[in-house]
Amino acid sequence: MAADLHCPLGGCRKQTLMETWMSSIISFLRDESGAAAAEYALILAIVGAGIGVAAAALGGAISGAINGAAGLITVP
Repeated sequence: MAADLHCPLGGCRKQTLMETWMSSIISFLRDESGAAAAEYALILAIVGAGIGVAAAALGGAISGAINGAAGLITVP
């Protein structure tokens, strides 16, 4: 029988289905590779909301300036 490379002394046992399942779940919970994408999405949402608020405020200011200028124009 060939020697097991993971257990050179031959004292290891095979994992049960439950142990395999639990180690897969734990590995999934520890995996942080998707965290960066979620963080970028959150940053993008915050920046987008800031741009929206700034655009609304700027639009109001421009509208007020145009209305003020229109009020100063006299038609002979």
